[in-house]
Amino acid sequence: MADVQEREEAELEGLSIDAVHRRRPPRRSRRQRSAIERAADAIVALRTPATADLALIQSAPELEPEVALVQELALARDEAEVLEPAAVLEAELQPVPIVEILAETVPVAVAAPEPAPAPGEGFKDLLGQAVGLRLDAVTRSYRMGQVTVQAVTDVSLEIAPGEFVAVVGPSGCGKSTLVGLLGGLDRPTSGHVYAAGAALDQLPEPALADYRLQRVGTVFQTFNLVPTMTAEDNVAMPMALAGMAPAERRARARRLLKLVGLEGRAGFRPGRLSGGEQQRVAVARALAGRPGLVLADEPTGNLDSTNGGQVLALLRDLHRRGATVVLVTHDPEVAAGADRVVKMRDGRIVVNKTPGRRTARAPLPLDPVTRLRTVDTLRLGLDAVGRRPLRTALTAAGAALGIALTSLILSLGATNVGRGVGFLAAITLAVCGFAIVNTMYMSVVDRTREIGVLKALGARFRDVTLVFVAEAAVIGAASGLLGAGAAGVLAGIGNRVAGERLFVVSPRIAVVALLLAIALSLASGLLPAVRAARLDPMRALRYE
Repeated sequence: MADVQEREEAELEGLSIDAVHRRRPPRRSRRQRSAIERAADAIVALRTPATADLALIQSAPELEPEVALVQELALARDEAEVLEPAAVLEAELQPVPIVEILAETVPVAVAAPEPAPAPGEGFKDLLGQAVGLRLDAVTRSYRMGQVTVQAVTDVSLEIAPGEFVAVVGPSGCGKSTLVGLLGGLDRPTSGHVYAAGAALDQLPEPALADYRLQRVGTVFQTFNLVPTMTAEDNVAMPMALAGMAPAERRARARRLLKLVGLEGRAGFRPGRLSGGEQQRVAVARALAGRPGLVLADEPTGNLDSTNGGQVLALLRDLHRRGATVVLVTHDPEVAAGADRVVKMRDGRIVVNKTPGRRTARAPLPLDPVTRLRTVDTLRLGLDAVGRRPLRTALTAAGAALGIALTSLILSLGATNVGRGVGFLAAITLAVCGFAIVNTMYMSVVDRTREIGVLKALGARFRDVTLVFVAEAAVIGAASGLLGAGAAGVLAGIGNRVAGERLFVVSPRIAVVALLLAIALSLASGLLPAVRAARLDPMRALRYE
């Protein structure tokens, strides 16, 4: 068939068959075509240098025409950077060379792929698929006593995948509320919020938590690092929530810390880090779940110009790699590096000159995650117990004394002296329960902001509940062991004082005491745990 077509072309144009054959583009391998397409996409996007893939293309000598064309366009673009603005605009209005490249090298219309990291940068799995966003007539109001406050009013906005958008406005104009809506931390009072093809305002809470865990990375103005965890553990927290194996998440956490220049600070707690270092740890943590959307809420607000510049450079690098970046700031100079600036005032968008670019690419489905492992839940519970050692020790001592007294009362039940004392044992256990409930409620209050951080990172209702139940179980188990030991000591003292064996604490009673302590702690800690899991993430993050 190809020979017939060549013969017909040769007869029509008066050429030899060999000349027609030489004029046809050579057949290329899939790797060669892919290299050409990526180089063309890099030029069209104008985000990475046009020579990003030249090393790969030049490995095939037969691609010299394409290499020459790409280099010529790259040189033309570099020269255009020194032209006057009017000349640059005129150059942008002449897309003929780009059309020629696409026509010759890309046989079918395809969506622009996510830019791959340049050779030597590592981290092929740094980011997920870029997330597109859309808000349709969104309003968010809050009830403060008898007053209703509208933080966001009738906002419509579209952000394309891979776009860098800065939201600028004075304090109190609704910027942070807008970020909370985009990040799935809050739901609109009216209107709809779409992200990655899903209506966030209609998703159930577990699906919304999965969206926060797998699609979004949030960088807060106040860092919101867990103070009792090292930098490495803070970065690994989202991966622990996703059920990743300990060795794998530690390796990724170290790589992320190296990416932000803090590989030597992995074992340091936030209190030993500067403000700029803490914010870079927060950036690394935001990348733990391979997000396609990075939300930065005033990331330079608490930093000096040097540290702020380093954080902004990290955000620009993430945008260059293909992520959608939404930056909230009140500083126009910080916003100047974005593709588009959206200005807000009094909860409304007042300036949005350039409309968002649309995309027809469907989002890829998310892989299911195994969620928080039991061993990690217990570890978090132990970590929480150790944060307030004095208060925890006093609670455990009081509960242990109650368990010891309960054991002694139960040992009296087998004698004539102890008949009818079961009621006293029940009262003693109730007193122990109140002590544990008080401790757990105080823990919830002290860790309100941390709970908000966990939910912002993607923790589900079940995850938060299990962490606090594990904390109560640890206190109960410690109280049971101490109580059983104390019961034996007190029984010996009592028998010597009475001159007879009134108290007989058998192994069975010791086991029963331990089980009672654990069951009591679980029952006492369940209510505070549920209260913690039901906290609204936005309110929890603002708690002082």
